[in-house]
Amino acid sequence: MDTAFNATNARVLFLRAGQFDLADGEVKRIRAVSGALPPAPELHLVYNGTRKLLSEIERIDTGKLAGVMADTYRSDLSRASNENVEVRGIQLDLDVPTRLLPHYAEMLRRLRELLPPDAALSVTGLPTWADSDDIYLVLEAVDFWIPQCYGANIPTHVTERIPISSPREVERTMAKVRKLEKPFYAGLSAYSYTILYDKNGDLIELRGDIDPSAASMSKDLEPAATQAFKGDARTSQIRYEYRAKSDFILEGLIIHAGETLVFDVPTAASLRASARAVRKNAGGSLLGICVFRIPTAEDKTTLSLDEIAAALADRETRASINIKLEAKSDRGLLLVVENSGDESSGALTLDLDVPAGSVNGVYGLSGFHDYETLCRTVGINPTPCSDRRANVIRLTAAPWTPNASAWTTLSITKPLPAAISATVTTRTIDGRTAQKIYEIKIQKPGRII
Repeated sequence: MDTAFNATNARVLFLRAGQFDLADGEVKRIRAVSGALPPAPELHLVYNGTRKLLSEIERIDTGKLAGVMADTYRSDLSRASNENVEVRGIQLDLDVPTRLLPHYAEMLRRLRELLPPDAALSVTGLPTWADSDDIYLVLEAVDFWIPQCYGANIPTHVTERIPISSPREVERTMAKVRKLEKPFYAGLSAYSYTILYDKNGDLIELRGDIDPSAASMSKDLEPAATQAFKGDARTSQIRYEYRAKSDFILEGLIIHAGETLVFDVPTAASLRASARAVRKNAGGSLLGICVFRIPTAEDKTTLSLDEIAAALADRETRASINIKLEAKSDRGLLLVVENSGDESSGALTLDLDVPAGSVNGVYGLSGFHDYETLCRTVGINPTPCSDRRANVIRLTAAPWTPNASAWTTLSITKPLPAAISATVTTRTIDGRTAQKIYEIKIQKPGRII
């Protein structure tokens, strides 16, 4: 967590501490935060609600709901005190329908009465709330709020092109929020989501925990389209569309032949443009920018910490690739490629120049999703050919994100020179390409690079 604060100059952490559910008419907290609470300059505990609770919220007594929430917060305060962690306040992340804002405001007023006097009370808010006069009732009950500049509309049909967020939508939201004159953090998205559509193009399921690269490497999916959303391609999120060739399961998601899988993936450029839109249009009530969400070590669905930091600093990302070749034995050569920069690309292609016929197999692809054996002649682009004649091994990876790595083992049939060249090509969604040639020394087994 210290790394995230140092990289982004953040000062406030909103930590999801649990979810409120409704079972047999009783409200209770589920999915409590696990592990030690992280120390932060300013920590707020966030609670959201299950679909069941949200669907029934207008029928739940406001005093009863407020009581459960206050008791839960006090319990977590006690835990935090035992861990020597200071908590500044409580935030409710409830996507309450706009028509129920008066009901929500009443519950917030009751909750305020039950909280410790020094506890800050805040809420996240849907963009549509700003169109209702009832929003003032909610804002009167809280210290500040976080309008969500993302996820307002989910595309229910595969033909709809609706991104999680866009700079233009952020600009429109800021114009509305500024007029309310209530302190706020602008909520921006750094996550991707996955939507499965049936054979007729209708929505089946929405997921936010599937690694986009898992789809690019799946033999059961075929790419159908990769494109920017409407607007400036350089600042747009990326839409990846795949068709299922057979029935299979991808990270717990059951997919049938003929169905369509769509990924909406953010870029550092899209987040950077959204942050610019906030600073330009938010006005004097802006407290800061709140990014949802900061990635964990294993999170492959969110922009990397380096990308988020670059976007918030209004800085262009940079490309940097490390390539290592190590002889594992007389017959094996380990190739490792790492993205050590903070720039993503839609795809990476690596052409490894080898003596003709020296490689008779590529084994254990990890990070790479495919390879080809090619023949290159002077003045002519490489064309597919057999292992026996090939003098180029082409490996591809998509998407190629910061901190991504890929490796494979080449089976060698004849001695290789002390160094070989590799041509790396990256392609962005708006058609731009960058190419660089590397001279790579082959390291002996066990040598530290």
